[in-house]
Order: sequence, then structure tokens, then C-alpha cells
Amino acid sequence: MPCSNCRSRGVRCLLLPDSDICGTCHRLGIPCDASEDAICTLNRLVAESDRLDQAEVAEEAKFRERAAALQQKAEAYQKAQSELNESLAKLERLREQKRMVFRKGKVAVAESSEDVSTSTLESQSMGAWGTSNVDALFDWNPATPNFLSGES
Repeated sequence: MPCSNCRSRGVRCLLLPDSDICGTCHRLGIPCDASEDAICTLNRLVAESDRLDQAEVAEEAKFRERAAALQQKAEAYQKAQSELNESLAKLERLREQKRMVFRKGKVAVAESSEDVSTSTLESQSMGAWGTSNVDALFDWNPATPNFLSGES
């Protein structure tokens, strides 16, 4: 930053090595305010730059932390979605199996009742005793008198 003397004259202001005055003010023998302005401004700029660097590092760490948390949530969401899809597919398979078992059972019962009915009717028409209770007609206990032995 140029000193006020160099600024008013429109010349370039350069500090002398190991000195706090510029070359123009030194040649002219006048007091120079370059060192105070330049150093203070430079110190402020360096301090502000350091502060911004620290803020950037902190914000970047926070960003990475949030991105990692979001990634974990996304993976958990994908895993949960996959588990839901598997569960739904299994539920659909079980329901389809249940419907198939019910259909097969219904068909088997219908076929078996048709087969039994026709065979029973054929047997009964030929005089079969398949549906009669023989125990009701005969007493199989030897101690009990019955009409076959001639006793009353």
C-alpha cells in the first residue's frame, strides 16, 4: 500500500530493505506513513486469510461428516427397500401357493365325491352291504342269546 506522500505524487512506493520508510520519502527527507499502513493492512489480510482457511477446513469437515451420514442413510434405505421387496415377493409366493393348494383341494374333493358317489351307487344297486351296519343286525357276543341259536 503506498504511503500518503507517494499516493499524492502518483509515484510507486517501495519500502527500503530493513526500514520502515519508502525510498521516495527517504530521498526527500520527509516522514513516511507507508510502514504503518502497509504492515497493519498486511497483518489484517493475513489474519483474515488464516481465519477464512480455518473456517473452510471446519466447514469442509462438517460437509464430509454430513455426506458420510447421508451415504449411510442411503445405504440403510436401500437395504430396507431390498428387505421390503424380498418380503413382498415371499408374501406373494405364499399367497399364490395358498390359492393353488385351495384349488387342488377343491378339485380333489370334487373328484373324490364324484368317484365315491358313482361307485357307491353301483355297489348298492348290485346289492352290496357296504353301507349297512352289520353290527346292528347281529349280536356277536356269545353269552347273549339270539335268534340264530334258536333261543329266545
